[in-house]
Order: sequence, then C-alpha cells, then structure tokens
Amino acid sequence: MTWTVPYNGGEEIDRYDVELLNTTKQFVNDATCTGAIEDGLNCLFSHEYLIATYGFRVGDILQVRVRAHNKFGWGAYSQVNLGSAYIMTVPHKMQTPIEGALTTYDRIQTKWGALSTLQQTGGTFSITSYEL
Repeated sequence: MTWTVPYNGGEEIDRYDVELLNTTKQFVNDATCTGAIEDGLNCLFSHEYLIATYGFRVGDILQVRVRAHNKFGWGAYSQVNLGSAYIMTVPHKMQTPIEGALTTYDRIQTKWGALSTLQQTGGTFSITSYEL
C-alpha cells in the first residue's frame, strides 16, 4: 500500500496510522504498519499474513485508510482505497500430468487439468503460463 504525503501544517510528519477493514467490516489498526513506516509512504502486507491474521480469503478486496501525525496531533483518515487490492497467493499445486493418446516413440503428448477457480489460481484472474 502506498500513499501521498498529506499537508503537514508546516511540521514534519512523524508517524502514520494505518487501518484496514477486516472481514467483520470493522476498521482495525494493524500493528505492523504503526509508527515509523519505511520511507514514510509505504506499508507492506503479505497476503499470507492477512489471511492468517484477519481471516481474509483469496479473492477478497483489501480496503485500507491512513492518517498522519505531527506535533499538532493526528489528521483525519484518508478515504478508503477503492482500487483492486485483491488477496492473492501462489497457485495451487497442479495435478499430475498424464500421457496423451498422441504419444509416440519420438513425441510425448502431455495433458493436465487447467487451474481455473480463484482458489486454484491463487486469486489471479487467469493463469498466464504453465511450466513443465
């Protein structure tokens, strides 16, 4: 997640507060993104962390808001992102390929079941390639 530095009233921003909308539709402060954030504009969440900590499922949209703090206090929260920050993981393990009927002594035909559901593809909308 990345954001633009807000107006700071002439004083340096010393920390940010990042909240995400959990699966029960409540905003919660995520401790991994509180305080001094790397370069002040980024917070990285691993999808595995979000799944394990908050119960998100592959395909869920991550919605986040952020606010800044300086010596005058906390600013207002930003609007919630409406982009396409989908929870994703690596694709599932493929089924074992099988030998096709067109296999000959000098050519092998290989068949396998394509990954097609969001759970199977890891949350991406399509598999772009397979590696044998």
